[in-house]
Amino acid sequence: CLPLFRFEHEYLLSRGCRSYWKGYPMLEEFSAETILRDLPPELAADEKLVAVLPGSRKSEIKYLLPVFEQCAAALAARGWHPVFSVAPGLNGEARESLLARFKERGADYYEGPGRELLAAAACAIGARGTVTVESLLLDRYMVVAYRLNALSALVGRFVIKTRRFAMANILAGTDMFPELIQGRATADNILKYTFAWLEGGEEHRAAVRKMMEDTRLTLGETGVYQAWAQRVKEAAA
Repeated sequence: CLPLFRFEHEYLLSRGCRSYWKGYPMLEEFSAETILRDLPPELAADEKLVAVLPGSRKSEIKYLLPVFEQCAAALAARGWHPVFSVAPGLNGEARESLLARFKERGADYYEGPGRELLAAAACAIGARGTVTVESLLLDRYMVVAYRLNALSALVGRFVIKTRRFAMANILAGTDMFPELIQGRATADNILKYTFAWLEGGEEHRAAVRKMMEDTRLTLGETGVYQAWAQRVKEAAA
């Protein structure tokens, strides 16, 4: 097995599986300096930008978008500039529906790569998933929210044993980013953490940035794709 993260590698080894791990492959693709250097001018010049990422799945958008729209209105009222990400991976129908909704309501949105919006933002509000690791790699604080339909949530209570859901927090081994799931994923709760970061004390921001820095060190080395190819070549031989 060629896992993405060290904890997966250690788990596989503990179960007797042959596993090789060198690092997280997105380290190859993510250079905060390069992304910031190549940002579109309209993003680079916006110091009040808050990235709002409702997800790339239709179900995520269905349950989270109304809450995120409430958050965006409150952020704008306080002088911040919320910008919604339209994930490139959305299918055609969902994408067109989302764009029509934003245009009808006068919401600002960005259709480019989500990582560009993240890199330009003062912080982010988003659904759980790989985007939390992207936020970590770009040194951007994120308030993570997630809602499921009632049946999935009920099943999850019985079968899910992990305490944390955001991958960045699993890697950190602590609640580095706030996680607001189901009934806690309200606009009031999201805004409480968002404003604490945007308008709170520097001591809090410094502590979280140190956690992000330490967590990034757990992601291993670059050169992952080449190392994987060599392992496959050796196994095939």
